[in-house]
Amino acid sequence: MMYYSIECNNFHSAYKSKENLSETPNRDTLRKLDLMGDRKCSVSSSQTASSSNNHSQAKNEESSDSTKKKPKKDKSAKKVEKKSKERSIDVSVLDLRVGHIRDVKRHPDADTLYVEEIDCGEEYPRTVCTGLVGQIPISELNDRFVIVNCNMKPKMMRGIVSQAMLIEASSPDMDELIEPPDGAKPGDRVYFENFEGEPLPVLNPKRKIFEAIKADFWVNNEGVATWKNIPFQVGSLGVCKCKTARNMNIR
Repeated sequence: MMYYSIECNNFHSAYKSKENLSETPNRDTLRKLDLMGDRKCSVSSSQTASSSNNHSQAKNEESSDSTKKKPKKDKSAKKVEKKSKERSIDVSVLDLRVGHIRDVKRHPDADTLYVEEIDCGEEYPRTVCTGLVGQIPISELNDRFVIVNCNMKPKMMRGIVSQAMLIEASSPDMDELIEPPDGAKPGDRVYFENFEGEPLPVLNPKRKIFEAIKADFWVNNEGVATWKNIPFQVGSLGVCKCKTARNMNIR
């Protein structure tokens, strides 16, 4: 549009300059000038319209390209890949360790719970709540070496966060602690022959992993704690056992 205005202005300037000539132009001259001006203005207007149309078309094409739908990713392929990488669930996913009970007290807000401070070989002891009141007296818990599962998700129990789970033999009539072999230290890992993978960082409680594995825990007729008949073992030190419990579930 600017080009159109400039051309027309130039023509009118030329027209005015003709009027300033000493000689008065005749009719033919004036007609030629008018025709020239109309032609120039028409050509300029056409060029401007064409340029505008081209610009609009390019913009529409660009907009069309940008709004094209991106091809959808194949989610099913990703699921298959993820599934193939999933680890099989066995006892090695548990973080079973030797622990040392440093302190035991009654839970201030729960009559059936003890609160224990257990050294698991880390910088600070773990707070663990257990429902052993009425089953095992405090005197038998304090200063004991025990087996603890350390990758349970922390759980609030009546205002106190329990950071691990004490593993013990259990029946309707009694509960008894499972003890590591002599020489074991806090933090020593409990292994199972042919199942020596690294434990998961945290067990997902929604998947009930611990419950599924625990179903195969058993104290055999020699008092040895087992999973699918494979003993709980601490390195070359030996197996984990109960003092008196035999043929009993483990929880």
